[in-house]
Amino acid sequence: MKKLLLFLLISASSFQSFGQDPDLIGDWQLTELHIDGNTYTAPSNSEIELIWMDILNPSLEGFFTKACDWLAADITFTGSTELELSNRNQNLIGCFDFDNLDYQLLYFDFYLNNGANFTYEITPVGGNGVKQLIIRDINNNLAIYNSELLRQYVFKKWYLQYMIINGVDIPVPVDGSPFDPEIEFGHTFDPAVAGFTGNAGCSTYSGVNTFVSDERVVTLTSNSVDVMTCATQAQTDFEAIYLDFLFSSSPETFNYLYIDVQGTIVFYLQNDENNYAVYGEEPPRLGVPESNLVAISIFPNPVSETLFITSEGIPIQQISIYAISGKRIISETSLTNQIDVSGLKSGLYFVELTTSEGRSIQKFIKK
Repeated sequence: MKKLLLFLLISASSFQSFGQDPDLIGDWQLTELHIDGNTYTAPSNSEIELIWMDILNPSLEGFFTKACDWLAADITFTGSTELELSNRNQNLIGCFDFDNLDYQLLYFDFYLNNGANFTYEITPVGGNGVKQLIIRDINNNLAIYNSELLRQYVFKKWYLQYMIINGVDIPVPVDGSPFDPEIEFGHTFDPAVAGFTGNAGCSTYSGVNTFVSDERVVTLTSNSVDVMTCATQAQTDFEAIYLDFLFSSSPETFNYLYIDVQGTIVFYLQNDENNYAVYGEEPPRLGVPESNLVAISIFPNPVSETLFITSEGIPIQQISIYAISGKRIISETSLTNQIDVSGLKSGLYFVELTTSEGRSIQKFIKK
């Protein structure tokens, strides 16, 4: 798909190639910009999971990068570590998030408004073939890339909110003593060298994990659990479910997913049995999530054609449906208590329901 889009953007261009480093060919992930002495870390969120750059060869040789918009150019190698970009083209889609838009403007300005000539250097990072690429413009500004594509939002502490086991929601116990199950993946740019830590509420755990480059996949390859006694039976029972979810087999592979619905952040792990651990940025005991402020229910769930909404007499002002990637795919502002979802593919979705009393974010499964 990337090569097809590049072809459409610059199909009329001709390319020249003089002694380019073969290590340049392929995908690169932007990690930082160094502009006028300031460092700007690349965003990683539901709109821009990562910013990647691709140098293609041989049939579609050229330069191609994407944030929200796409930027493509002809590339000419004028020396062993020198390159020139010409016929630079940008499509105009834009970012919804203003912070993302500001970063994209800064990033594209690096390539569009600082001349056409650049130098580059490639250096190894670690011992597993991971490489760093530094591209320098004529003003000594830098764009720094890594050869592995890893979504950086995964590298933070995520607090467990609830679990979905065999289709049943199991909330984290919030009564009694503090009980905050969580997980934290250690920051890395090498998917083969990673580690995680966390706690199951009472007991702590740690281990080694690996990622799959450019995919939302993580495998817990080994683990160690330091067992502690919980204060209540409810905590003990929940901790057992959580530890079984994470470590019932070794290695254990999960898909990880991220969604940001107007400031409500959800990160979750999904195993091959379609069970989920759903995380947020804060422990659930710190406050009532905004998604629970309005008493709204949806049915049927799973749904095939029409999703119905009950809101206890409160008119629905807007209905939005989001894919698990965070992309809004349906939005209706008519005062209705039902929405047609027959055109959606099978899978898990989030529905955001806005009323004068607040909003509710709920999940549903499209059969």
